[in-house]
Amino acid sequence: MRRAGVALAAALVTLAGCDAPVPVVTDPAAPPAAEPPPLAGYGAALAPGPVRIANADLAAAFVALSFFREDGRELPHLLRFETPIRVRMQGFARHAGDLSRLLARLRREAGIDIAIAPPSESENLRIEPAPAAALTRIFPAARCVVVPGLVTWPDYRARLEAGGRPDRKTADRIAAATIFIRDSATPQQVRNCLDEELAQALGPGNDLYRLPESVFNDDNVHERLTRFDLLMLRVLYDERLHSGMDRATAQEAARAVLDEINPAGRRIARRPGQRPAPQWHAIVAGVFEARPGAQDRRAALTRALRIAEGFPQPDPRLAITLDFLATAEFDRDPRRAEALMERAVDSLARNFPPGDLRLAVFRVYLAQIRLGLGRHESALALVDAALPALIAHAAATRIDQALRIR
Repeated sequence: MRRAGVALAAALVTLAGCDAPVPVVTDPAAPPAAEPPPLAGYGAALAPGPVRIANADLAAAFVALSFFREDGRELPHLLRFETPIRVRMQGFARHAGDLSRLLARLRREAGIDIAIAPPSESENLRIEPAPAAALTRIFPAARCVVVPGLVTWPDYRARLEAGGRPDRKTADRIAAATIFIRDSATPQQVRNCLDEELAQALGPGNDLYRLPESVFNDDNVHERLTRFDLLMLRVLYDERLHSGMDRATAQEAARAVLDEINPAGRRIARRPGQRPAPQWHAIVAGVFEARPGAQDRRAALTRALRIAEGFPQPDPRLAITLDFLATAEFDRDPRRAEALMERAVDSLARNFPPGDLRLAVFRVYLAQIRLGLGRHESALALVDAALPALIAHAAATRIDQALRIR
């Protein structure tokens, strides 16, 4: 599920010397003013290459993504498509090229038999629009979702009203799936939804805040499938795995596949951090699902921060928590929000590589705060430091935000 943005989305700042307020758009839901021009190195970090994570950690992440749902429920066995996947998209004609390029990437880099369904063939994966207001009432935090089976939006609504929500837990394989995207989605939102929801429709149905280099993370930093994501899909669709495998067997098979196709990961030490933290997750999920008042939200996020401060590093959840708390504090105390974002950027800079996308995105967030506080030179320096990683990861929305600040 791709969530609506959560970071400083409603903030407004006024540029010195300008009469009109300029919106601060850290929300991926905010549309770029235009497509970014061709930029040297655009997408370089997404090109095929090794995933420099220990294969033992990768196998554990594979299990967490494939055997658990976003609501915490565990599946009894592995699920994937066991037949060729044929895709039909309705209502987003201008994005036919985006979809074709994505499917080509899945074939080339993940080895999946997936293609556009020809007119003479039935599809088993459908993409179609859903009324924005209706989708929001059912999934308040989402702008797009994937559901089991081939269903139209009216049929899906009827099933829900009758008390039956389709569930993969009782399935023995994935036979079909439907992706619903808000009919009000901007072009960039549609592209982002295609990447994440199509990947999740193939099997990995979880989102984990602890994954630093993945679209399967609810903080929405990554807009495009990463090397990590494609590696997870390549493992899932390797011939040595199949629907029906139990968790232990699947993890063992995944490790064997990874040792073969990701040799760099055999020689890398396991990360000390990025382990499950149910209490932290419950607090954060409650903030965005229950939508408490401002004071309760700040109190909950302060509790989450105390937990995150104990996570061994590297772990992105400390910075993510600081970002969420900065958002909650911004309207009341912009300078406290600035201090929190400074801590978030410092944590990422100390514990992750210089080209880390989350570090670049959080630098843009901090630049927006400082711009509002009149610290223009500092804001410009942050944006300049962020742009190389934004460009390398083809983060179109974030590039637009950075260029607006410049």
